[in-house]
Amino acid sequence: MIKTPPKPAQELPDIVGPAPEDPTPPGTVAVPRPFIPDQVKLRELTFVPLLVGSVLGAIFGASSLYLTLKVGLTVSASIPVAVISVTLF
Repeated sequence: MIKTPPKPAQELPDIVGPAPEDPTPPGTVAVPRPFIPDQVKLRELTFVPLLVGSVLGAIFGASSLYLTLKVGLTVSASIPVAVISVTLF
């Protein structure tokens, strides 16, 4: 019985599994397709985001001013406003 020599150690042991398949045939270049077609008109600024942004800005601006005048210390209101607006939408 012939013994096969041991396999050499991999250079990159964290890469496991077969190599990914290339979906394009050899000699061709893959052309990316946009997710949203050019013909679609998206509304970028509408009344609802303006209203919600104004209300949240007024609430957090007033609370920041109150905290500053009462305690003498203020916090950045932009992060809580961003989290709440992402949660709402």
